[in-house]
Amino acid sequence: MHKVILDTDIGTDVDDALALAVLLGSKEVDLIGITAVYGDVHLRSAIAMHLCSLVNRTIPTYLGQSKPISGREVWVSGSEGKNIKNLDSFTPQTTSAVDFLIDEVNT
Repeated sequence: MHKVILDTDIGTDVDDALALAVLLGSKEVDLIGITAVYGDVHLRSAIAMHLCSLVNRTIPTYLGQSKPISGREVWVSGSEGKNIKNLDSFTPQTTSAVDFLIDEVNT
């Protein structure tokens, strides 16, 4: 079984939601964590946790950087998560995404 961490900006386009669905459905993958980056990382992590909950899975989710390294302005459509109720009920891990990644690489 392959250990996988999904680093995602889920919410703006469907591509990351599809990637998460494939990982959650794979018997060959152990999804050990999700890191949310770019813009409203709290919202993005809540969307990821919501999608995991739809298939009765709880995957630890960590907050990454909200601003891109390029320094460019973050673009969002403004509709991210609008059709999902109770997103505020999902709470990401208190460990940062960077610290989570460092810990996992060192184990």
